Amino acid sequence: MKEVIVDYGGVSLARLCQQLEEQQIHLNAYGNQLLRHPHLSLSADKQRATCVIVSLKELGLTQGGSLTEILQLHFLMD
Repeated sequence: MKEVIVDYGGVSLARLCQQLEEQQIHLNAYGNQLLRHPHLSLSADKQRATCVIVSLKELGLTQGGSLTEILQLHFLMD
C-alpha cells in the first residue's frame, strides 16, 4: 500500500498531469477524457487529495479481479 498526496488546486492542468505521472497514478481513457474536457476548470484555491494505491495482491486478488470484486473488498476493509 502506498499513500500519495496530489495538489490539484492553484496549479495548471499540465502541472496536475505531471504530478499524477510523478506519483505513478495512471488514468484510463475516461480519466484522460475528463481532464481534457473543455468545460473542466481547475480551482484557483489550493486543494490537496490523499490517494491510496493498493495492489490487487494486497487486496487478496492474486489472479486479478473485476471492478465489482475490487469494490466489494474495498468496502469490506472500511
